[in-house]
Amino acid sequence: MENMYIKTYLLEMQIRSQSPVTVNCKRYILKYFERFLNAQGVSFEDVTTLTIKEWIASQQAENNAELNNESETRGRKTDKIKSSTINARLKVLKSFYEFLVEEGEIKKSPMEKIKFLKQDKHFVQAYNQIDVKSMLNHYNNKTFLSSRNKLCIMLLASTGIRNGELRGIKLDDIKGDCIIIRKAKGGKERVVGIPPIVQKQLLTYLRKRTQHSKSNNSDYLLISQHTGVSLCSRTVLRIINDAGGDVGVHSLRRFFAIQQLEHNDLYSVSRMMGHESIKTTAIYLQSMGDDKIIKRSLEHNPINDLL
Repeated sequence: MENMYIKTYLLEMQIRSQSPVTVNCKRYILKYFERFLNAQGVSFEDVTTLTIKEWIASQQAENNAELNNESETRGRKTDKIKSSTINARLKVLKSFYEFLVEEGEIKKSPMEKIKFLKQDKHFVQAYNQIDVKSMLNHYNNKTFLSSRNKLCIMLLASTGIRNGELRGIKLDDIKGDCIIIRKAKGGKERVVGIPPIVQKQLLTYLRKRTQHSKSNNSDYLLISQHTGVSLCSRTVLRIINDAGGDVGVHSLRRFFAIQQLEHNDLYSVSRMMGHESIKTTAIYLQSMGDDKIIKRSLEHNPINDLL
C-alpha cells in the first residue's frame, strides 16, 4: 500500500499539471527513499538532515544497476551513480518536504541545509547535420508509413520539441507556418515555427494520410498504421533507430538547440525549447566546439565597426 504522504504529494503534482512521466519518476524516487528509511527504522516525519546525508552516502556507495530501471542498464557497463543523478533525486526530496511543510504535516524541512553535489561539466551528446541528413534520406515518402516517419524526424530536428510533445500534436494545432504545442512539459503552451521544407513534407504526409483508411477518425497528426491511434513513445524511438539513429530521440532536440545557439541568443533558444530557465539551455553551449565559439566572437566582435 502506498504511503499516504507520497500519495498525497503525487496527487498534488498531478493537479499542478505535471506529466505522467514526471509523476511516475517522482514516485520511483520517493519509494526508493522510503525503502532506505524502512531499513533505518525511520519514518518520513522523523527524517533529519543527518538522515538525508546518510542517504546520499549510501547512493554514492551503491551501483547503478541496483537503483535504476533494469531495462535502462541491461547490456551496458554500470558505474557508480553520477552526482547529477543524486542531485535530481535530492530535488524531488526537496519538493516533497516543502509540500509536507505547506500541508502542516511537519514544521521544518530536513532539506533546508542540504547542499547539492558538485557536478562535473559534460558534453551533451547530439546528432550532427550528416547524421540527420542520413536519417531523413532513409525514408523515401513512397508510402504512408515512410512519409509519416520522415515527418517525425523533420519535426523533431527542426523544432526541438520533445517526444511527448510530438505525439500530442493534433491536426487543429497546425496553424499555417507554426504549431501550437499544447501538451508541453509543465503544462505550458508554446508555439514553434515550421520551416518551408517541413511544411512541404507535412502536406505530402497529409495527402497519404487522407488515403489511409485508419486515419479518418483520429484528431492526432501522427498516427499508427494499423490502429489509427496516436503514436506511442517506443514507436518514435523505433523510427529513429530504423533510420540509423543510435543515441535516442532526445538527441534530435539537442541537435536543434546546438544549431540554433550558433545563430540565436540564449534567451530566444530557451523559449523555443520550452525551458523554464536559461540555465537549462546553457548546458548545450558546452557542446559547441572552440572553433565555433572563436568564429562567433570574430564575426560579432564589438570593435569591428569602430574603425
